[in-house]
Amino acid sequence: YEIRNCDWSSDVCSSDLWLYDLTTKTKLPRELDKFSNIRSFSFSNNGRLVIVSADFEGQNDLFLLASRRDRTKRLTNDKFDDLDPSFIPNSNTIVFSSNRVSDSLKTGATNLQKLTANYNLFLFNIDTTLSKLTRVTNTLSRDFHPRAIDEHNFYYLSDQRGIVNLFK
Repeated sequence: YEIRNCDWSSDVCSSDLWLYDLTTKTKLPRELDKFSNIRSFSFSNNGRLVIVSADFEGQNDLFLLASRRDRTKRLTNDKFDDLDPSFIPNSNTIVFSSNRVSDSLKTGATNLQKLTANYNLFLFNIDTTLSKLTRVTNTLSRDFHPRAIDEHNFYYLSDQRGIVNLFK
């Protein structure tokens, strides 16, 4: 979980992720001060990786953190919002919600006025060197908070019918 530590006298805030090792009964802090806001996160099955949706330099992107080492890898770097990442059980693939219009991570410069309010679900294998995503949904709505049962079955929320419903 995240704890926001603020020094109100200097207006400096930092975010810390505290990991608790059940075997050794020790706490391990991970400083996440490079992010201005952490929107959501998900742990891999073995607990060694954390996928984070966070704001960095005005963009909301996906970052991969190693829980046992102080390493962070940026997975996306564009003007599109990448939200609600979740690991698919027993895999190194994540599912997430985004307002991107293509299935590629290499999108180039985008005019902010051309960004859409529609959010669809995408898959990304973190082990690949390809910049290719797999589109799961293609709707004119907001599909968000995906949770995978396995590689082919997902539950998510969507406003496809005018109100937010649970879809599979």
